[in-house]
Amino acid sequence: MKKTCIISLFLVAVFSLHFTTANAQDFERFEVGGQFGLNIQNGMGAVEFSPVVGYRVFKFFTVNVGLIGEYLWNKENEMSEWNYGLSAGARLTLFDLIYVEGKGVWNPRVIHYKAIDLKERSTDNVQLWAGAGYRQQLGSNAYTYVGIYYDFIPLIKNNPELVNDYNPRVEAGVIYTF
Repeated sequence: MKKTCIISLFLVAVFSLHFTTANAQDFERFEVGGQFGLNIQNGMGAVEFSPVVGYRVFKFFTVNVGLIGEYLWNKENEMSEWNYGLSAGARLTLFDLIYVEGKGVWNPRVIHYKAIDLKERSTDNVQLWAGAGYRQQLGSNAYTYVGIYYDFIPLIKNNPELVNDYNPRVEAGVIYTF
């Protein structure tokens, strides 16, 4: 189990890439990128592709919007899940090393239980993530980052039955800028 967790964390770190482009002078405030995630283990796994477009309002403040696409499967339970949705957020960079970030996510899902041929749909999956992180420059165009995020919707709704299995969430990866 430890080996699987370590390999999964490594794959997330390697495949969670954010890209920033600023080729033309007119577009130097725009960031285009996203995340690609891959996790495969013992008959189950997940693949994620989530493009993001950002706009630098100030050198230290960026707003962004994105699409979410994620497919998960579990052969043992004979089920698969398709998540899709939208995100919008903002990032404030402090001291060029530390950042705070907030993101709202609407993430509907379709779960297919193949053994009983049942499809379960959910469109009320809303999350409000906020957190902070640290980034370190590796080279002229590369950064590594690690951050911790918390979903505040369970606290806002004050519902003890509403639980987010990913609270808190730790993200790590590499940023490459063009």
